[in-house]
Amino acid sequence: MKKLKFLTDEVDLSTFEELYNQFFSSYEEKFDKTPSTIRANFLKNLIRIYEKERRGLTELHSKYDQQLRYMNNADSIDELVEIHNNLNCVTGDIFMRTRSVTELHARCTNYRDRLTLKLLALTKKQMNSKLDPAKNSFAWIRMGSTGRDEQTLITDQDNLLVYKNKEDKNYYNEFAIKIVDNLEKVGFARCKGNIMPTNEKWIGTLSEWRGKLHSYVADTENLVDLIVLTDAKYSGGNYPLGRAFIKETRTVLKTYYASFKAIAKATVLMPVALTIFRNFKTEKKGEYKDMLNVKNQGWLPLIMITLLFSLENDIWETNTIRRIKLLEKLNLFEPQFSENLMESYFILTTHKIIAQLDFLNDKTDTLTYFINPYKLQKDDQEKLRWALSVVDKFQRLASSSYNINEDAL
Repeated sequence: MKKLKFLTDEVDLSTFEELYNQFFSSYEEKFDKTPSTIRANFLKNLIRIYEKERRGLTELHSKYDQQLRYMNNADSIDELVEIHNNLNCVTGDIFMRTRSVTELHARCTNYRDRLTLKLLALTKKQMNSKLDPAKNSFAWIRMGSTGRDEQTLITDQDNLLVYKNKEDKNYYNEFAIKIVDNLEKVGFARCKGNIMPTNEKWIGTLSEWRGKLHSYVADTENLVDLIVLTDAKYSGGNYPLGRAFIKETRTVLKTYYASFKAIAKATVLMPVALTIFRNFKTEKKGEYKDMLNVKNQGWLPLIMITLLFSLENDIWETNTIRRIKLLEKLNLFEPQFSENLMESYFILTTHKIIAQLDFLNDKTDTLTYFINPYKLQKDDQEKLRWALSVVDKFQRLASSSYNINEDAL
């Protein structure tokens, strides 16, 4: 039987049947030879507890759907600010009940995609009230966690813009400024790495992008740009133009095999927060003394190494979990190792989400992914230690596969 943590909304009904039977068999076994009055009273209270859980989840789902309806009917940026905040709150509440990382990713990606489409339309309306409309279309491309369908409760902007003809350059330069401003107003923080179409590196015609792509891939100093582009995904505007851009990106990436070696070296050199004796590797002094960065020292190496193996094996799926499953399907990973990687991803991402919730609920002054592992419950400590050991094993596999000297670790 499948583990419950991997179930999604699209579960086979036979799996539910199996669960029903298991629950009832457990009940019958525990209450064997128990008087009927005691059984009836137990079932009455069990129904009450389960009904409370069902009502709570139904109410949260209703609130979520209500906010989506409000978004569909919104006709101003100001309305979208509150809607986005409300969606973040209700999605956080759902997560605290279920601890389902996959559901949180799906919900955040869903409403942020819709929000982006709404903002693109409203921004275009703002533009066309002051300037002549562009003669040709554009495509909005998302990258990073958005491109991987791995959105969480706090997000920033990792976007680019491609448009058809040079004659619309001034229009789309102005459009980029306005859409970036509007995204920020609604709650999409500006990218600290400036990966936004207000930066000339991330805007241009399709023909201009061909030149940019070759220069990015050929120059190892642009490794970050290369990595970001591997997660590129259409988000709005002209779909054929967006698909043409992504096809061009993948063609260029395939051309430069040496770039994969650069990514390999970068991933293998990322420190994992675990010593050779399998103890937590924490900061020795400073503000984060006795803490480790669960994002940079666990989650990020896992994401990057999964990307590396995917590119090497011509897998262009952007989502990390789906990448792992496809690598398993190619017999590159044993089923158990594949499941361990996915479970590690869920454990590490859960810590990221909890850090975001603490920040959103004013439990911390700044958003940081540093945690003190020794303040976790013993069970959570062991889960974190295990997850980091899986990432460490994955890292050493990459080192071996790409002939990178382990002395460099």
